Amino acid sequence: MDRTDENDGLARFRMRRISGQETGFPLAEAGVLLRRVTLAMLIWIPGTFASQLVAQQGYSDREALIGLKLSSQPGEIPVYYSACCRDRALKVQAELEDGLRFYKEKLGIHLDLVAAVLDKNDWTRALEHRPNGNSPPYGMTNVPYGVAFIPADDNGVITQGLLADKIHESAETRRMLKSVHLSYDEAARRFMMHPVLHELGHKLVYEYGIGPPTQEGSWWVDEMLASYFAYAYQKSRQPETATIVEAMTKLSPGDLKYTSLDDFPKTFQLLMAGDSSNMTWYQRQFEVRLISV
Repeated sequence: MDRTDENDGLARFRMRRISGQETGFPLAEAGVLLRRVTLAMLIWIPGTFASQLVAQQGYSDREALIGLKLSSQPGEIPVYYSACCRDRALKVQAELEDGLRFYKEKLGIHLDLVAAVLDKNDWTRALEHRPNGNSPPYGMTNVPYGVAFIPADDNGVITQGLLADKIHESAETRRMLKSVHLSYDEAARRFMMHPVLHELGHKLVYEYGIGPPTQEGSWWVDEMLASYFAYAYQKSRQPETATIVEAMTKLSPGDLKYTSLDDFPKTFQLLMAGDSSNMTWYQRQFEVRLISV
């Protein structure tokens, strides 16, 4: 997708949102579901509920982060970081700032955001006081309350899960990664910013005016839209990373408990229990479709 194609894609997305037309994503059951729901999403449901609950209890991720007295770097998106990882933090900061400039230019969206690039110890310290223990495992990037939490190393659950998926590497995955001169392990370690931008995409979708869902059967649309925001930026500004995303959609599937759209919400329970493989498979199927938009 060149710059013209990318602009056209965003324009089609914008017109569909304004006119209320269906998205036209060619997913097997999408047509039926899209006739029953509007394109109305926020961040994924457990996060939305938790955000409301935390707000009611007066908790602030940003205040908790500042209270740790970590090193920081000012900027359009201030970044706080663990002592180990200044270089990684500055790289993350630059990419997030470029991403927000991209969407401000394309869609007029602005977010008030702080980034936190933390090792496991600081991650735990930053999140341990969230009400009701609403703390994601290390490396499960999230952007629920105005702070983007990003692991400072490759030991988080997302990167480690993707490295473990090497057993599912297909010939097409190898071919695509070879085209950008990367091994599977190198690509897996560089993949992390895609889920970061996906989580940021949930916030961007909401800021664009697409409201919260009303049915479990519509949650998948939220996930696809968040991935679309992430992929559109990466395809335009970071084509090598976009190729990594595309290559990972070609991994061979493992044993899956759920595969239908109606069952997608059930994968959240598996995720919270520590098994992300089934949800990851759904995300890859969504990305296969959005890549063609």
